[in-house]
Amino acid sequence: CLMQLDWSLLDVVTWSSHLAGFLTFHGFSRVCGEKTILSRVTSGEYYRLPVRSKLSVLSFLCDYVMETGEIRVELDMRELGFSHC
Repeated sequence: CLMQLDWSLLDVVTWSSHLAGFLTFHGFSRVCGEKTILSRVTSGEYYRLPVRSKLSVLSFLCDYVMETGEIRVELDMRELGFSHC
């Protein structure tokens, strides 16, 4: 579970395990059908993935972020021409 991860420990060494936990929790394999990518991220082989696979991960993360409430509100305000600055 993501709540059990200690996010204060996120660094250059542990980021891949955090990413694997996030992707697993949010159903990356189910949504993208990419079980091999997830297993390689889990084993720390992210840097050896082909560019297409890395783009699949990036696309999944971007889609997730774009649907969060805070980002959605900001985008809606910008579409309507409002600015909070």
